[in-house]
Amino acid sequence: MNNFSFTLIIFLFSNICLSQVSTEKQILDKILEMNISNSKFYVGCDRVKTFFDSSDFNSQTGLEVPSCILEELETSSKKSKEGSWMSNFSFNRDYLLNILISKSCLEKQDIEMLLKKNDKRQQILMVSEPIFDIKKEHCIVSEIWINNKGSGSGSTYFLKKVYGSWTIISVFDIWIT
Repeated sequence: MNNFSFTLIIFLFSNICLSQVSTEKQILDKILEMNISNSKFYVGCDRVKTFFDSSDFNSQTGLEVPSCILEELETSSKKSKEGSWMSNFSFNRDYLLNILISKSCLEKQDIEMLLKKNDKRQQILMVSEPIFDIKKEHCIVSEIWINNKGSGSGSTYFLKKVYGSWTIISVFDIWIT
């Protein structure tokens, strides 16, 4: 393999990786934007696994989404895994600085210490791994709110890319403990 071919492969691979990170960051930003009206909160670094069941989606939303898209999302859900939003992920947007308690996300052990140390109600937002259809035009992502030890709530969002921007189409799988 000559240098040009090797360089081209590295360039394409890095662009694909950066594109994935950029798309996931857009989804995270959208979820944070949805929570601007809430009081100040922390964001957890851990990404939980995303679960998706098309029959639950259909019964809860009533949306008419092509079955091939739902199948792609369900397949992506099966491949979903836990991960991290990266502890060095900083939230530098001006509007976020007004609602986030910390400029960086909290690791699991930091969350546990915060909940043990402080008897006051805490609000910690955990966002799942976004899952996409093949064309990356539809997305499923869940949010989980930890309020204090043993108390929480959450929901799942169905998003669609419209004119280059992610738009929340529906909220489903709403729960509270």
